[in-house]
Amino acid sequence: MGVMSALHTQPACLAFANEKDDTGAANIGYATVFPTAMVAKILLAQVILGW
Repeated sequence: MGVMSALHTQPACLAFANEKDDTGAANIGYATVFPTAMVAKILLAQVILGW
């Protein structure tokens, strides 16, 4: 759930995942994927606008 939240860059989904899971695994998945997803969105926007 943390990875899916990060792919959509939605911290509200991460908060929901944290309510359902006490292990903290959602935070680890979010922290791992979020930077890559954010950079990918920025680069994709540049590619789309450049065409």
